[in-house]
Amino acid sequence: MLQQIQFNQNANRANNRNQIIPMRNRISFGELQRTLTIIKPDAFQRGLEEYIETRLAKNTGCKKIAEVIFDPKKNPLPIEKLENHYRKFVEAPFFDSIKQYFTEGPIKVIAWEGDNAVPKVRLDTLEMRKELVPVGEKQKNIAHATEFPEESEGEIKNFFPNLYA
Repeated sequence: MLQQIQFNQNANRANNRNQIIPMRNRISFGELQRTLTIIKPDAFQRGLEEYIETRLAKNTGCKKIAEVIFDPKKNPLPIEKLENHYRKFVEAPFFDSIKQYFTEGPIKVIAWEGDNAVPKVRLDTLEMRKELVPVGEKQKNIAHATEFPEESEGEIKNFFPNLYA
């Protein structure tokens, strides 16, 4: 209860000053959520895939409920899944570069479940990007994490439709 009161006080102060509340202060407490991460080809090329997966489990307390690896040589990512995941960008001129990137190497798609899974996994993924990509190096984004709770079900259904059957 005290945490919720603190949250409300922070929200009121921010609204009064038109300030952005840090994500950590906007997390509701105890909400069971599902979220999705995609460990991308850059992470595999740098040997970071296991580190990313282990860190997310440890730091967020979320449980892995499904995973799949797509490898261009053995089990390629179906283009329909990529187009559905990036549906906002399918018509964009840079979408061909996204398709090319996702066929350069393997990716691992993981569905997670836990208390406040969406913001916890998202925050830790963003922190990892800052830590693991050297300053000044062009970042291709080593991992994706669902941004908002309302997006998670659609993202997960795209790769793991049986989780919502």
